[in-house]
Amino acid sequence: MPWVPDELFALYRFVGPLSLSDITNGYFLHPPDSVIGNLYHDDGRADRISEPFAEDVDNVVFGSNGGGDLYALATTDGGPVYRLQEAVYEVGIYHGTERGITVVGEDLRNFLEEFLAAVGAFADDGRITDL
Repeated sequence: MPWVPDELFALYRFVGPLSLSDITNGYFLHPPDSVIGNLYHDDGRADRISEPFAEDVDNVVFGSNGGGDLYALATTDGGPVYRLQEAVYEVGIYHGTERGITVVGEDLRNFLEEFLAAVGAFADDGRITDL
């Protein structure tokens, strides 16, 4: 699957799966084998985000929270990270609304910085920061 971003492989090389179930509803980086295992489609394409975007966005879901939201990285190098909230998944395509599918990081590094800040705020004084 050549469309899996190198930065996602690098993350798993150094971090691996992560389960922070005690932070708000929980934050999870899915195990690499399950991420890769969920990527196979007969057409050889990545999952896509369709609505609310004008064009489909190829992506890889790599994380979630305990509230049912998924975190997906665009397959383009340096692409954004999306939160898929209340998105419907049908035959490799996520459909949602402008409120339900949002950009939560300009790239994976930015998302991870925001993720670290949210964990730090919760650890410091119990503040909940939305990702």
